[in-house]
Amino acid sequence: MADCQAGGRGNRRKKLYRTPGFQQRCWLVRNGVPYTTAMEEMSDAEVMAHSIAFSEMEGYRFNWKSMTMEQLNA
Repeated sequence: MADCQAGGRGNRRKKLYRTPGFQQRCWLVRNGVPYTTAMEEMSDAEVMAHSIAFSEMEGYRFNWKSMTMEQLNA
């Protein structure tokens, strides 16, 4: 029974991990934004804006046309 429950939670975690918003929020935490702020207090628009800003500080540029990040020195 415990194995079935663990498998169910594992699938849920996999879906959560693959959610783009979750990855962006983790990126913010990695860059010093407090966990509670990044995960609970910021709107999706704020998360995207901050993620783009931090990424551009690390040598990427956000392409608004394709909605993708591009490495500047590639």
